[in-house]
Amino acid sequence: MTVTIEFYGIARERVGKDHIDVEANSLGQVLSELGEQFPEFARDCLSTNDNDSGAKTLNQLFIASLGKDQFIRDPQTPLVDGDCLLILSVDAGG
Repeated sequence: MTVTIEFYGIARERVGKDHIDVEANSLGQVLSELGEQFPEFARDCLSTNDNDSGAKTLNQLFIASLGKDQFIRDPQTPLVDGDCLLILSVDAGG
């Protein structure tokens, strides 16, 4: 299933694009894919979740907005075909 990922601020700088499409069923799969494709994003925006066998998660300075109406951080959060995620720093709104 295809999920569109949009980036804002530092996340956009680290990826070098304003959006990409990835095949993923959960936030954790999205973050793993992003970490593999974009090492600078992984270095500055991700951390390893010790409670979930090393799964990638957004570090404390970043959050994801699902469908522009729900903020998510849990890598187990399910996604469906056509979902749109916005990844931004927690202070981006001021």
